[in-house]
Amino acid sequence: YQEEQLSYGELNRRANRLAGYLRSQGVGAEIKVGLHLHRSLEMVVGILGILKAGGAYVPLNPDLPADRLALILNDSGAAGLLTQRRLLDGLGGHNLKEVSLDADWEKIASEPASSQSKRIEAHHLAYVIYTSGSTGHPKGVMVTQGNLVHSTHARSLYYREPVTSFMLVSPFSFDSSIAGIFWTLCEGGTLALAANEFHQDLSGFIATIADNRISHLLCVPTLYEALLQHPNRAGLGCLKTVI
Repeated sequence: YQEEQLSYGELNRRANRLAGYLRSQGVGAEIKVGLHLHRSLEMVVGILGILKAGGAYVPLNPDLPADRLALILNDSGAAGLLTQRRLLDGLGGHNLKEVSLDADWEKIASEPASSQSKRIEAHHLAYVIYTSGSTGHPKGVMVTQGNLVHSTHARSLYYREPVTSFMLVSPFSFDSSIAGIFWTLCEGGTLALAANEFHQDLSGFIATIADNRISHLLCVPTLYEALLQHPNRAGLGCLKTVI
């Protein structure tokens, strides 16, 4: 993400430590944890940490209105909240147990860096993502560990080009983010996170795609249209698979 990067080893160690701390706070199978973070390396650490603890993550995009976030927290039955101290003001009042990735990191870092075995079944929840609600009340879609495995494996079978580098543009509160995050990490590729304001600087976005030799990109047709009409579109030549 921008100038930051993590190796697989560093990512795994951070996620393991977070998982150990979350387990000490009561997170386990079928326990839902709200994940309230901007697109960042910490977002990926948070997702993996919750899953490694055995829980299910509920993505909360900080850019959404406070009443929408409150609806998701209440409706999902989340038992805890993983966030950063500076983002708490945007959530309003709640009674959830909070874990702050920045303020609590000293305690989190004292947990073991090695993977701790935790038996999780295929029918246990992996995440809950809410629909847009554009045609009515938003609905939380519950996806199990087994279905997460199936959808990730299916992409590896269907798409011929291996994922060497994937550019994630989808907010992690959209289900399309699942493809980029888990498909890439399970194939050993590089997961590149687009800057939150990438759509305001398409020239810079194309340059980032070229600099990172992005092989895979998933986004909406209107963005592709804008990219293909851009004077710097030659920078897209590294792309092998677009969805």
